[in-house]
Amino acid sequence: ACGAGEVLEHVEHPELFLLKIGRCVAPNAFIFVSTCLNAPVLDHIYNFESVEKLESMLGAADLVVRERLLIPHVGRTLDQCLARKLPVSVAYLLRKPGQGESP
Repeated sequence: ACGAGEVLEHVEHPELFLLKIGRCVAPNAFIFVSTCLNAPVLDHIYNFESVEKLESMLGAADLVVRERLLIPHVGRTLDQCLARKLPVSVAYLLRKPGQGESP
């Protein structure tokens, strides 16, 4: 297993970071990645604006989403956050293409 928790928003080119992760892990490895959407704060170099853009970046890095967790901003629903561009915490369990669905 490989993990990158709350890192992607702090790197200038997260797509290159994801490509490198995908190249470095074993073919049967699971990859955990967490980040946030719509959270443009001072130390966030990259701001993910939608689930679609983030998942497109994951796919371009040749990573497949096995599981996804989306946690809306406190006091809001996920739909409200996505519609109003409010912060959402996201976490993914990823794998390389061709890896079986069984652990």
